[in-house]
Amino acid sequence: MASVDKSTSPGRRRWLRWVAGLGVVGLLYTALGFWAAPALIRSQLIARVPEHLGRVAEVGSIRVNPFRLTLTISNLLIRETNGPRLLSLERFHADLQAASLWRRALVLREVELIGPVVELQRQADGRLSIADLFSMGAGSPASTSGPPAVELARLEVRGGEVVLRDEAIPGGYSKRLSGVDVWFTNLTTRLDQRFPGTLKVVGDTGERLTWEGDLGVNPVGSRGEVRIERFPLPPQRVYWALAMAADVAEGAVSVGFDYALTERDSQWAVDLTEGYVRLTNFGFNLPQATTPTLILAQLDVEKVEASLGERWVRVGEVAVRDGRFSAKRGSDGSVDVAQAIRPEFVERLVQEFHDWFDGWKIEVPSVLGERLELRWGDEDLREITTPVSVVAQVDQIRLQGLSNQSNQPVNLELRGQSTTRGQLTVQADATLLPAAATVKAQFQNVKLANVQPYIGSFLNLQVDRGELDGQWTVHYNRPAGGPLITAEGRLAVRDFLAVETQAGRDFLKWQELDVHNVQASWEPARIHIEEIRLREPATSFVLMTNGQLNVQALVKSTPSGAPSPATVIPVTVEVDRLTFTNASLYAGDQTVPGQFSTTLERFSGFVSEIAWPNYRKSQVELAGYVGARAPFSVSGTILPDPARMFLDMHVTTTNAELLPFTPYMIKFAGYPLREGRVTADVRYRVDGQQVVGENMILIDRLTLGPRSEGRPLLDLPIKLGIAILKDRNGRITLDIPVKGSLNDPEFGVGKVVWQAVKGLFVKVATAPFRLLGSLFGGSEEEGQALQYVEFAAGTSQLPVSATNQLERLVSALNQRPELYLVLRGGVAAKDDGQALAQERISGELRRLRQGELNNLAGTAPATPPAEGVSLDEADRVRLLGQLFTNTFPVVVAPTNSPPVELAAPLEVAAPVAPVAPGIMQQRLLEHFQPGPADLEALRAARVAAVRSWLLGSNRLAAERLVGPAPGATNDAALPQRVVEFSLE
Repeated sequence: MASVDKSTSPGRRRWLRWVAGLGVVGLLYTALGFWAAPALIRSQLIARVPEHLGRVAEVGSIRVNPFRLTLTISNLLIRETNGPRLLSLERFHADLQAASLWRRALVLREVELIGPVVELQRQADGRLSIADLFSMGAGSPASTSGPPAVELARLEVRGGEVVLRDEAIPGGYSKRLSGVDVWFTNLTTRLDQRFPGTLKVVGDTGERLTWEGDLGVNPVGSRGEVRIERFPLPPQRVYWALAMAADVAEGAVSVGFDYALTERDSQWAVDLTEGYVRLTNFGFNLPQATTPTLILAQLDVEKVEASLGERWVRVGEVAVRDGRFSAKRGSDGSVDVAQAIRPEFVERLVQEFHDWFDGWKIEVPSVLGERLELRWGDEDLREITTPVSVVAQVDQIRLQGLSNQSNQPVNLELRGQSTTRGQLTVQADATLLPAAATVKAQFQNVKLANVQPYIGSFLNLQVDRGELDGQWTVHYNRPAGGPLITAEGRLAVRDFLAVETQAGRDFLKWQELDVHNVQASWEPARIHIEEIRLREPATSFVLMTNGQLNVQALVKSTPSGAPSPATVIPVTVEVDRLTFTNASLYAGDQTVPGQFSTTLERFSGFVSEIAWPNYRKSQVELAGYVGARAPFSVSGTILPDPARMFLDMHVTTTNAELLPFTPYMIKFAGYPLREGRVTADVRYRVDGQQVVGENMILIDRLTLGPRSEGRPLLDLPIKLGIAILKDRNGRITLDIPVKGSLNDPEFGVGKVVWQAVKGLFVKVATAPFRLLGSLFGGSEEEGQALQYVEFAAGTSQLPVSATNQLERLVSALNQRPELYLVLRGGVAAKDDGQALAQERISGELRRLRQGELNNLAGTAPATPPAEGVSLDEADRVRLLGQLFTNTFPVVVAPTNSPPVELAAPLEVAAPVAPVAPGIMQQRLLEHFQPGPADLEALRAARVAAVRSWLLGSNRLAAERLVGPAPGATNDAALPQRVVEFSLE
C-alpha cells in the first residue's frame, strides 16, 4: 500500500481550492473591472442618454480601476440630435470608498470634473433648449423617502465653461462664462447636513462671479454670499434695445448679497442680507445724439434685505452721485427721451412688477442724490421763436421712508440751483397708502428770461429780465368733503421788464410784484389771494397806425388748422386787495398826426374785494398825477356783475395839461393847442341797468393856434364856440349830465358825452345866441332874442324896449371877452317902404296945412314949421284930395269930400272926375315909395343907432364891434326891420 502525501491532505486541499477560487474571482473581477465595466458603462451611456434625455452621447474613453474603485471618463459629449452641444467633459473622475458597504451610503473620496462645457440656448420661439428635461419627470410620483444616501469628501470642478445663446431676440446674443471653478468638501445627502463650497466664474468681458457658502440637499438649503463684480453693460445692448431705442455707451454693475435658503414642508424660504447693487460710470446715448443723454458716475443700492417666504424687501439706502441727464424736444415736436423709451415694454414691466410683488411689503428708507445736473433743450421752432437751453443743478435730493405700506411716512428734501443763480429747496412728507403729501418749496432768483422762448411762441413779447421768488406749501389729500389739493404761499417777481417785439418799446415792467398769502385748491379749483402788491409798475396802451391796440397785437394769430384752445377749467378767484405803489400808465395814439401821448404818473392806491365769477363789491381808491404835476384821484365802489351791475365812482383831476391832445384838435377841429388845462369832477352811478352821471369840467386858458392845413373831420366853429364858452377869467365850465339805460343798444357813456360836446359846437354854428343866453341863467328862447333888435317900420329910432335886451347882451359880452360882435342892419322893403311913403305923405299934408295957415294969417316968421303942424282927421281927408290933385293934375275930383270953411276961397283946379279916398291913398303911397338909397340910409341909420348905444357909457370897447361882412348891405340878404348880431 502506497504511502499518503501530507501536502495533499484534505485541509490543505480545501485551502488550495479557496485560494484558487479567490484567484479566479480576482481574475474575473479584474477582467470585469478593467475591461468589461468600461464597455458596459459606454454602452449604457450611449443607449440610455437618448432614451432618457433625448440627446446623443459620445464617449472618448472610460477607465475603471476595480481595486481603487475609481471611474474616469474622458471626452464625454452630449449633444442635440441635430448637432449642437449640450454638455461636454474633458475628464470625469470619481473615487468610490469601500466604506460605502458598511455605511449604507454611496461614499466617495472625491469627484472631479475637468473642463466641463454646458451650452444653453433660447430658441427663436422662446423655448429653452433644456426645457424638455424639466418636464420629463413631471408625471412621476414624488418620492417621499428622500434622496439616496451619498457622502462625498471632495467635489471639484475646474476649467468649466457655460455658453449661453439667445436666438429669440433680433440679431441674436451669445455669452461665454469661462474659468468656472467649483469646490465642495464633505458633501452629503444625510438629513440636516450642510457642506461648504465655493464657486468662481470669469465672463468673456471681464466680469467675475463668486459664491462662497454651504449647501444642504436633505432638506435643500444653503447659506452663503454671492458677488458679481464689474459686469459690463454695453455688450448687453441687444436686451437694452428691447426697452429703449438708446445705446448703452458705458457702465458696469456689481451685485452682491448674503443669503439663506431653506425648504420646509415643500415651501421655499429665501432670505437676503447685506445686499448691494453698484452701478459705475453709466451712460447711454440716444440715436444720433452728439452727447450722452444720461451719465451716472455712481449708483449705489446698499444694505438690501429680503425674505421671499415672508414677502418683504428692505433697501437700506439708494444713492446716486455725480450724474447728468439731458432731454430735448426736436424740431418735429417730439421729446427725445419719450421717443427712446418703448412704452409697450414699460407697460409690461410695470404690470409684471405689480404682479410679482402683489402682497409684498417693500421699504426703501433712504434715497439720496447728489450733484445731479439736469439739462433741457427745445428746438421746436413751430411753437417757440428761438431754441431753449436750460441747465439746473440738484445739489442734494433725499427721499426717506419710501414704502408701499399704509400710513408709512415718506420724507423728501431737495436743494438745487440753476446756472443763473436760481435756488430751489423742497421738503415733502407723504404717505403712499392712502396717498397723502405735504410739500414745502422755496425758490429764489429764478430767471424768467429762461421761459422767453415759450412766451414768444404765443405772444409778441420779449421778457428781458425778471427774477422769481416764492414759498409754497402744498397738501395732497382729500378729507371728507374737502379738496384734493390745497396750497398756500406767496410769489414775488422782482425787476421785471417785457418789451413789445414788434414795436420795440417797453410794454410792462415793475420793481416788485408780491402775491401775498395765496390759498389755492384743486377739485374744486379755487384761488384766494390776500393781497397783490405792485411797486412801481408801468405799462402802456397804444393805438397803433393800423387801428389796433398794442395789447391786442400782443397775441399772435393762430395758424389755420391749428388745434382749438383747451377747454377752460372753471375756477373761482378772490383777491382781497390789489395795491399799487408809484405806478405809471402811458397812453398813446399813432393814428393821429403828431402821435398823441400822455401818462398817468406816480399813482398809488388799491382795489379791494376782486372776485370772479362770484362778483363782489370792490372799493377803488387811486391817486396820482396826470403828466408831471396835475393830481388826479379815483374813488368809489364797483360790482362788475352783468346781472346786477353797480357802480358809484368819483373821478377828479386838477390842472391837467391839454397840450398833449393837440393831435386830436388838429385832426377833428383843424387848430393846434397853444395852451390849456382841464380840471374835472366826474361822478357816475350805475344801479342795475340805469346810468346816471355828472361831468363837471373846467377848462382854463384854452388857446388855439393858427388854423392848420387840410380839412378837419368836424366842420364846426371851434374858435367861436370856445369864445362863447370861455368866461372873462379865461375858463370854460361844462356841466354834462348823462342818463340812460344799458339795455339801450344805442346808449354809451362816451357816446353821450361826445354828443353833448359836439352838440355845443353845433349849437354855436346854428344858434350861438341860444347857447349864450343859456349860459347866463336864461332860457334858449331868451338867448335867441339877444340876436337882433327890431325897429318900427320906416324908423331908425332905437325902441325903448330894446335897451333891456341890449343890456343883457352887453353883460354877456363882458363875461366873454374873446367874443366880437358883428352888426348887420336890415330893412323890409315893403313895411319900411310903406312907412317911409306914408311919412312923406304926412309931411306933404302938414306942409299943405301950413300953407293954409299962412294964407289965413299972412306970412309971419313966428309961424311954426310944417313938421310941428298937427292934423286932425278932417284935415287929413281934405288935404289928401288936394295933395292927390297936385300930384296927379288931370284926374277926377274926389267925391264925398266934407265942406271946408275957409276965410277966403282957395284956388283949385277944376276936377275932371271924382276919385275915392282909398284909391287916392294907394296912388299916393305908390308915388312916394322910397328908392334904394332911401332904404340903405334907413339901414345905416339903424346900425348907427345900435352902435352908438353899445359904445355909449363905455358899455363895449370899439374894437369889439366888427363891421358887416361884404355883401351884407344887400336888403335881400337881410329883409327884416332889425339890426342883427353875429358873433366872432
